[in-house]
Amino acid sequence: GLGSNDFHDYWLAGRLILQGHSPYDMAALQSLAQSEHLSFTLGGGYSYPLPFALAMVPLATLPFGLALAAFNAISLAAFGLTVAIWVEWAHGRSNASWRRRLVLALGAGVYPPVYGTVVMGQANLILFPLLGLGVALALDGTTVARRFWGGALLGLAAIVKLVPGAFVVP
Repeated sequence: GLGSNDFHDYWLAGRLILQGHSPYDMAALQSLAQSEHLSFTLGGGYSYPLPFALAMVPLATLPFGLALAAFNAISLAAFGLTVAIWVEWAHGRSNASWRRRLVLALGAGVYPPVYGTVVMGQANLILFPLLGLGVALALDGTTVARRFWGGALLGLAAIVKLVPGAFVVP
């Protein structure tokens, strides 16, 4: 099946960089996928910005299964930490009971797109710290510089994955 399809692409791109090849070379990407016994379906090969491919290089040094497990663990931890901080930011430390915080956190965790992101190996969850901090700075930034950096973080996350960047504020 194509479970973790997107992560196949990230891992293969990182491996190509380790081998001194471009992650955008479709023939090299397909050849490496075949030699690693990985299948994936993408419209035009690796389509993410080069800094994201470089960030995948450490994971590409690991066997695929271990790299996928690490990526998912990091993604879920990043998402969970961001949700916890956001709940406190949005509701204040004293305004929300621990039960309400738990309900909000569980609601975020069982939201169907979270499951789908993990199953497909997508980058959405790993970008949440950038999105969360970016929104907080953009909306509550006390200085022009903080609001600027908030917008920059939102833009950086949206360059890697447009959908979370477009839907984070609504």
